[in-house]
Amino acid sequence: RVHAETAAADPPTVLLPGATGFLGSVLLHRLLAAGYAVVVLKRSTSHTGRILDVLPRTASVDLDRVPPDAAFEAHGIDAVVHCANRYGRSGESLVELVEANVLLGVRLLDLAAHHRVPVFLQAGTRLPPDVGPYARSKAQFLEWLRGASDRIAGVEMAMDHVYGPGDDPTGFVTRVVADLVRGVPEIAFTPGEQRRDFLYVDDCAD
Repeated sequence: RVHAETAAADPPTVLLPGATGFLGSVLLHRLLAAGYAVVVLKRSTSHTGRILDVLPRTASVDLDRVPPDAAFEAHGIDAVVHCANRYGRSGESLVELVEANVLLGVRLLDLAAHHRVPVFLQAGTRLPPDVGPYARSKAQFLEWLRGASDRIAGVEMAMDHVYGPGDDPTGFVTRVVADLVRGVPEIAFTPGEQRRDFLYVDDCAD
């Protein structure tokens, strides 16, 4: 039995893969401000500029040095908020997209279920799978998340394009604004027949 005073003193612990990314970094700041303990899952080579100010307040696990099992074994994880992904905008191969957007998530999902973590929240997309490799890989992981519903509560936050300060230079809004500021004579777009929603990053974090 856990003494009530001890339980009250321990904040819930969130495992946050992708904490160094655009959305993940905003969520990290929000979770810490709300009093959560956060375990950051990253690589030793990850760019930590977005979270450098709060990184000392977290526990950090480097995937290229230890297996993800270490995060679950060393910390009592109460929830996984999975924000790690690759978009394919930087020349990543299909294998790299699948490894980041499917295989890593499946491994974390299996570990979370094994360690009886109550909930696994996935930052997903509303893009239909036939849009491209990124959307297809996210849809594939969603099937695994649904398939694990007998072992863990899975939640997908299906979002359209998230934008705001700190976004990657290859992000759609960031890239278009940069092109406009530079005064480029032409910006190549698709025919523009699709319907897209744009979600400000702070609203997404809320």
